[in-house]
Amino acid sequence: MRSRLLRRFIAASAVVPAALLSFAAVAAPPGTTADAPLQAQPPSAPAPANEPLRDPEILAMLAAIHSTSIDQARSAAKRATDHHVKRFAHAVERRAEDGRRREDKLSRRLNLQIPAGIGGADELRRTLQETFHNLGAMTSGPDFDRSYIQDELAALNHTLTTIDNKLLPSVQTNDLRTELRTVRAEIERDLKKARDVLDRLDRANKPTGP
Repeated sequence: MRSRLLRRFIAASAVVPAALLSFAAVAAPPGTTADAPLQAQPPSAPAPANEPLRDPEILAMLAAIHSTSIDQARSAAKRATDHHVKRFAHAVERRAEDGRRREDKLSRRLNLQIPAGIGGADELRRTLQETFHNLGAMTSGPDFDRSYIQDELAALNHTLTTIDNKLLPSVQTNDLRTELRTVRAEIERDLKKARDVLDRLDRANKPTGP
């Protein structure tokens, strides 16, 4: 009797580790074993970069640049008192109008429709308009003249950065690439003229003695 009990105890003892091993195998994550350490999960892949702009979107952003330039320069030319500021504002307006006419011809020649409601173009237009928001509450005079030129410098620099970092790297059509380079050269010339005008204003307002 005692020997039979001993044999049953030995058999039961052998079943328990086997059951534990079976449970560990089931609980282990897929691709691992019960006695193997868990492997570190690889880092998730980075989010894909923004897709490059298409040519119609680039054309829409150029249209936003020129329409904003026309509106702000036309308003400033009417309100400015310094003749250098007035002349600069008129020059910016003419340059932007010429650019808009070129782009209209370009869109017809390349059969590129300027789409409405493009997020990048709308965002750029809002950014440029907000650059001049302080002028609305100002009255004509030296402070307005100076603020307008400073705002133009900020808007022109932002436009130049947009062309360099977003538009030129994405453009596909050679004619549109040429237009972007033309606009870029015009923006650089306007930047130089705006700095010259601001220097004139600084010299004019500089005290001349005790």
